[in-house]
Amino acid sequence: MKKVSVIVPIYNEGEAVRSFLNDLIKEVGKLKYQSEILVFDSPTSKNSEKVLREFAKKYPNVKGYEVRHPGVTVTDKTNKYMLGIQLAQGDYIITSDGDGQDRPEEFHKFFQALEEGYDFAIGRKKKRRDGLAYMITSRIANFIVRSITGVKVHDMNNGIKAFRKDIARELNLKAGHFRFIPVIAAAKKWKITEIDVEHRERLGKGRFSFMSRLQGGLFDMLIVYFITKMGDTPMYLLGWFSLIMKLFAFVFLLLGLFGKGEVFYILSLMIFLFSINTFLSALLMEYQRTSYERKDYSSLIVEKIGS
Repeated sequence: MKKVSVIVPIYNEGEAVRSFLNDLIKEVGKLKYQSEILVFDSPTSKNSEKVLREFAKKYPNVKGYEVRHPGVTVTDKTNKYMLGIQLAQGDYIITSDGDGQDRPEEFHKFFQALEEGYDFAIGRKKKRRDGLAYMITSRIANFIVRSITGVKVHDMNNGIKAFRKDIARELNLKAGHFRFIPVIAAAKKWKITEIDVEHRERLGKGRFSFMSRLQGGLFDMLIVYFITKMGDTPMYLLGWFSLIMKLFAFVFLLLGLFGKGEVFYILSLMIFLFSINTFLSALLMEYQRTSYERKDYSSLIVEKIGS
């Protein structure tokens, strides 16, 4: 029998996570798979340690982890995703937020998609239950990401994401990159599908401020976009950019030589030096890529709760 792993990253949810876990255990029990539920919390004054101990004692398939917080909320969630993927024993992996907005009774649709041959399935909220400002900014952000990346996923950061385990372990997320897993999946040529899901009101308080979402969404999107465009070889993108800059430098040099003004000599020199810097940066990135080792996220575990 196949096994599924449910990864639930939470932070400062307190008692609010109890209702979600009750629903999750009930619905997972109806599936045709064996299951494990991995809940990742952080040791704060508002954490859910008491709830996790209660559920881990009562249900053998529930495992709680107190995970060291890095001080940055988006990095915390990414770390919990990556730790969950590292520890997961299931053939299929599904993620869900623990704030009650995701509905466990819809998980079966995601596993069915994986059974049908998809590598990655992500939810698409049919009707959001967030505040007006949140919904407007989210729609704008999703539109911008689709326009820039060409990835036609409508809800990039939906909490419900399902993968085959072998596929999920290709991910190497950093900072707030969890928001753009569909972009990474498309770059890796995974077979992707969207699944309509119902959306419920949040049980607790949102963990990301407007500035956090704006800052992380903008800069992390640019980082993910350029990384995926460079693929496994940064030199392919930066090398061509360096050559184009050298061409511009040569044109400005000719303009200077033909008496168009000394400013063109200066521009030629500046652009040429910039092109050399870009080329050397590409070489450095190639070296870092070949010598890079995947992080062991288990070092972040402060305490394991449950068997």
